[in-house]
Amino acid sequence: MKKIALLLVLSMLLLPLCGCGSAEKSGIAFICSPAGVEDRYEGQALKTAIFAYCTEKGLPYREYISDDSADYFKNAALSAAQTCDIVICDSKASAELAQTGTAYQTSFLFVNYTGSVGANGRAVAFSEEDAAFLAGYAAVCDGKRHFAFFAGEKNDMSCRYLNGFVQGIDAASSESAACTVTYYFTGSDEAGDEAKAIAQSMFMDGSEIMMVAGGEIYKSAVQAANVTKKFLIGCEMDQAGESERFVTTAMKEYSTVLAGELDAFYDSKAWSAGFAGKSVVYRYSHGAVGIPTYTGAYRFASFPADMFANVGEMLKAGSLTVSRGTSLPAALQHTTVTERARDN
Repeated sequence: MKKIALLLVLSMLLLPLCGCGSAEKSGIAFICSPAGVEDRYEGQALKTAIFAYCTEKGLPYREYISDDSADYFKNAALSAAQTCDIVICDSKASAELAQTGTAYQTSFLFVNYTGSVGANGRAVAFSEEDAAFLAGYAAVCDGKRHFAFFAGEKNDMSCRYLNGFVQGIDAASSESAACTVTYYFTGSDEAGDEAKAIAQSMFMDGSEIMMVAGGEIYKSAVQAANVTKKFLIGCEMDQAGESERFVTTAMKEYSTVLAGELDAFYDSKAWSAGFAGKSVVYRYSHGAVGIPTYTGAYRFASFPADMFANVGEMLKAGSLTVSRGTSLPAALQHTTVTERARDN
């Protein structure tokens, strides 16, 4: 808490230097959930994309990291609205502010949000299902049959990753290559000994590879994978550099998508009629989600990247399909899905 408060004080002191404190609005503000911007997940991925855009365009950047107080998002929006051209919100901030955005005298970009927005807002979401589908499909083609899904908070984003992961596994499975998926939500995105023990037990119970979703909980999964010599699939941003245990990542191209959205906004420093009050979902067919295939990030031993490219083309062409949603598929052909029982 003291660290967060200090960061906010410093940002206020530096405000005149960055340009957001001038009489004329300038730059971009980012409002982030308490998970912060060093979680190797949504917060860090968004900050990386926004900061890169500001650097390229010579725009001031300002961030607000929630301290979990009841009115934080509201107060941050009020402050940002007075100083910056546009306010970008992560999923939690979007859920809090999207319905009241018209009360603030500024423009908003609500990210990872699919609900309605006011005329001064724009909502963009990414198909987690598409990215997770491709990761699951590739893992089956690589010879894996027993899977785990390990997540922190049970929210729309993590549920969509699970849904797509199961769909991809089932699409690549067959009667002679039946698969199992065991999933578990810890309830917290934080890493810790308990999370490590659960992930390790899932590996020891037979899971060969685990998709991990949700903030810093990936650290616990990495520790478990190191002990058991098993493998991981990351989410949100490329995790290849975090551990050699990551064979791929179901990732979002935040930089590409946000650059296009912000270019459209800065054409007139306002959302045009085609953007204002609208929501859009970016999918694999838009080049917005997928798995990285460059050397070092694509580590499937028996399913080369050029063969995976054919899977991507099938998804684009519609011969492979992915359903969006937060619920598990109602009917599966060759995959058994089980929720891991909670420890007493």
